[in-house]
Amino acid sequence: MWSVMVGGAVVAFGLFYTLLQLNNLRSRSSNSNETQPKLCEVCELPQMGDATGWSELNCGHCYHQHCLNLFATQKCISCEHQMTNLKNS
Repeated sequence: MWSVMVGGAVVAFGLFYTLLQLNNLRSRSSNSNETQPKLCEVCELPQMGDATGWSELNCGHCYHQHCLNLFATQKCISCEHQMTNLKNS
């Protein structure tokens, strides 16, 4: 009997904690004062180091140069927009 009660309490606590974390995440993402870093469309990591290894395509999608080199294409991996002029940021 006690194991069922303790198990139910653990599940309730886990649910409460998850909802609390989601609420904190939502309030942080809705804060307009913080600028969100652009993420690479392949690995979903932000730009690291200097801008020489970072490319922003005309369509607005961003890639690490080594992630972009993984694909032998002349189109954006995310939206298939034709790559013409790369903007290195």
